[in-house]
Amino acid sequence: MQQAIFSTRAWALALLVILGAAPLVAVSQEEFEIHNTRVRISFDPDAGTWGMAAQDGSVRFSDAAVAVQLGGTSVKASEHCRRIARRQQGSDELGEFIRLEVSHAGLPHLAELVWSATLRPSSAYAVLRVSARIAPDAPGPLQSIQVAEVSGKPSLRFGKEPAEWTRFSDSGGQGGTGVSPFFTGEKAGHASPATLVVHDAGARQSLLVGWLSWSGSNPALRLAGSKQEGLQEISARCSYFIRDSVSEAAAEPLLIGFEPDPLASLDEYAQEVRLANHPPIRKDTVLGWLSWYCSRLQMTEQFVLDNAKVISDRFRGYGVDTMQVDHGWEYRDIVGHWVANDRFPHGMKWLGQELEKLNVKLGIWMAASRVSEFAPFYAEHPGALIRKPDGSPWVFIERWTWAPHGRVFNLDPTHPDAQRHYRQSLQGLMDAGCRYYKVDFIGSAGVTDGLFHDPRRPRGNPLVRYEMQQIRDAIGPDSWLRYCSSPTNVYCGIVNIGGATMDIGNASGSWDHLEKYHQQLGSCWYKHRTFWHNEPDALIVGEGPENEARLRCAWLVLSGGVVALGDNLPKVAPERMAMVPKCLPPYDVAARPLDLFEHVPSRVWDLRVRTPWDDYHVLGLFNFQEREAEIAVPLDRLGLAASRLVGWEFWTQSPVDPGSKPFSVKVPGRDCRILVLRTAADRPQVLATDMHLTMGGVELPEVKWDAATGTLSGLARRAPGEKGTIFLQVPPAYEVIEGGAKQADCVVSVPLTFQDCEAAWTVRFKKGPANE
Repeated sequence: MQQAIFSTRAWALALLVILGAAPLVAVSQEEFEIHNTRVRISFDPDAGTWGMAAQDGSVRFSDAAVAVQLGGTSVKASEHCRRIARRQQGSDELGEFIRLEVSHAGLPHLAELVWSATLRPSSAYAVLRVSARIAPDAPGPLQSIQVAEVSGKPSLRFGKEPAEWTRFSDSGGQGGTGVSPFFTGEKAGHASPATLVVHDAGARQSLLVGWLSWSGSNPALRLAGSKQEGLQEISARCSYFIRDSVSEAAAEPLLIGFEPDPLASLDEYAQEVRLANHPPIRKDTVLGWLSWYCSRLQMTEQFVLDNAKVISDRFRGYGVDTMQVDHGWEYRDIVGHWVANDRFPHGMKWLGQELEKLNVKLGIWMAASRVSEFAPFYAEHPGALIRKPDGSPWVFIERWTWAPHGRVFNLDPTHPDAQRHYRQSLQGLMDAGCRYYKVDFIGSAGVTDGLFHDPRRPRGNPLVRYEMQQIRDAIGPDSWLRYCSSPTNVYCGIVNIGGATMDIGNASGSWDHLEKYHQQLGSCWYKHRTFWHNEPDALIVGEGPENEARLRCAWLVLSGGVVALGDNLPKVAPERMAMVPKCLPPYDVAARPLDLFEHVPSRVWDLRVRTPWDDYHVLGLFNFQEREAEIAVPLDRLGLAASRLVGWEFWTQSPVDPGSKPFSVKVPGRDCRILVLRTAADRPQVLATDMHLTMGGVELPEVKWDAATGTLSGLARRAPGEKGTIFLQVPPAYEVIEGGAKQADCVVSVPLTFQDCEAAWTVRFKKGPANE
């Protein structure tokens, strides 16, 4: 590590300083501070508070209070005590760091209170941790740990024009996440169980506060202020619902960042979440089919097999291999008795075997924690359900949506009979060959005032995770596990797949709903492959208007996540079926919504595509207005303002001219355009294809230019029987002598037919007379 990374000092050994009422040595404030080139963070040994500031002074706060609530008593770090400061250096998956740790001894009712802050070289954020060892004389159970409480104008400096501020909030659910004005009146307060960002675009300042985990407590954030005074409050607190006393506890780690670009701040935050939780993110991803939207409760085993035959014949070559049977396969269409109903007369094990013959696998929907009053388990084990404070079973759904309706309860995950029910229900599906589980209607175990068989277990998030962990343990580490309800972040570290947004719904022109879906999906880009694999819900192209089908294709490809085809495939018209391969397989990287903080809904999504032969941008331009809109492309945000570029639009299969200043594209009402932008070469180059929306990201594994022979060649990859075209950008100095046909000015097309999964192609050129 370079000495200049954090300080002018070389901290070869941890520095230890002890403070008391009468310190034995003089102590400088510097010894309670760490910094890098961008931020500094310090602990005030006299006041017992901490602060953080950007090195340029643009953003800062001070006097952040730390406290532990024990019963009705608040124990604050600011009270008189002995303090010990230590500095540590180390490294982890994300690189080097330095940590300042301050421990407190002599506080009432606490054996020890420890506060720490961690910085990385050149980063504009810090990670804060607070833990406590609780003394036997505590006046009551642990109720909360306060990591930060900042209030008052003198303690906060942020931004210049509060009226123009925007804020990002993670709702903690599958809807409601996104950006909106910070102020809609003179005063405002915003809360989140996960992440908040306030952004001042004019001042180029952002403040992010975000929890890194949700495993042992129930964390909450709040930012508040007024247009007159600006930001006035930062609050970060972890609550605990524990009946018995505990000897030690730790708050969830908290990240606070000052990165000017809020998108970059969220990206950095997500990497720290990944490090804190070690989620089961895999190198592969799920490509499958989903029954719900195309069949609802009319689904039969033959319906599933008919769709599986299409998957096997048409899409297995792209990696589609999972048939996810949704709600409607189980006993009486209710929850709590997970055996096949009459529409699946041969049972799920037989279905799994039939699917294997088609070279695909069984996936399943289930509400593993729910129990209908019509399920045998309800009559046999009423004591294994979550109960109200009066002892009666807690009814979480008064009337199940589908016949025979009835009340719905929730398993008590601490009860042995409930735990046995999880294992037995899931083992039957494991025996049927199921290795993909979509778990819905989960999360009710988080009620904090219910009665549970084991009253010692912490309530809220810890119990919700305990419930999901039992499902994970039953299906094993190799099965795919997806949550499908709120809360969301609490499952990070257990599930493989997260529902990135609300249900997409059938293609029926529900534009208000689709706009909300779009905003939620775009706002969660940073969670893909950091929290889990994002799933954007089903791809439906066989119904509805063509413009809506184009939007749905764009959402699937640009979100980068799990694929779930949602049509009744044998009934899809050929021209619509041809849209599906253009989304397969996924590139598996999520596009960033460049204007997330400037425009609601976001209109410009940027997917950076890196291949062995090129590094380029694919842009999704979205228009939710009824009329045509001209959408500006922010080349400066892409780092391309000074570059000579070539471009192509996928849906119209036509060139675009990125050289115009400013560069903008007309997008029809309620539609999208997909652009590729590449740095122009002084020789022939690949411009685009009509085979996949990434226009080279997955379907062109190899491209080579041989200057000696004037040959551009490569390999293309598609399913056998498919056809496609590669478009080449050819400078005026070159002309084709073999292998391609002129498409437009400076554009040559190369048609391909795939006898096998790969097709080789070659185009030879010569320079024109003016350049010889």
